[in-house]
Amino acid sequence: MTFPVTLYKHPHGQTETVQTIGAAEADTQWLHDMNIAVSMEDAPMGIILYANCGHRLADEPEEDPDEIICLAGRETYAQAIAELVVLTKSRLKTDRPRFPVITLYEQEPANAPL
Repeated sequence: MTFPVTLYKHPHGQTETVQTIGAAEADTQWLHDMNIAVSMEDAPMGIILYANCGHRLADEPEEDPDEIICLAGRETYAQAIAELVVLTKSRLKTDRPRFPVITLYEQEPANAPL
């Protein structure tokens, strides 16, 4: 399964979205199902992966979304994605997709007078 990753290029942070292969299908499927955007850069200390979960701090809504950062070093891409998934699940404290809860109507209490 291919998986889109935003690649940040040095020296000026230009970006390119690339389709990656080689990671475990379960890991890329989970990231896809959870609607998590992944970006990557190659730094002097190795690959750095970022998972953008879309969460923003309540007191700083104009700031960038919360990111989980994985300093993968010289691990393989598959190992780095697997580690990013572990860190992201730990941060989100779930492995289930997040869906918005929409209340279409309010139920009346069972003992409410008619």
